[in-house]
Amino acid sequence: PCTLRWVGDVARLPADAAAAREAALARGVRAFVWDGSPPPHDTGLVIDGLFGRGLQRPLDEPMAEVVRTVRSWGLPVLAIDLPS
Repeated sequence: PCTLRWVGDVARLPADAAAAREAALARGVRAFVWDGSPPPHDTGLVIDGLFGRGLQRPLDEPMAEVVRTVRSWGLPVLAIDLPS
């Protein structure tokens, strides 16, 4: 099973990202608003798709906290764009 931990404002997504999110939801991917809680005990991988290729600045809070939290879980992280 796959879950989506949503960080940010869905209304501000670029069209391609919004379409990908909707396609995932239509296929049964469960989506949750990010709350920093640990993933289920049987989680084997985190997929990082936070910023795409366009981020040209250091991370601001609260996004830097999201990255620190994910790293603290000690799970492998697969970046689908550029690593956060």
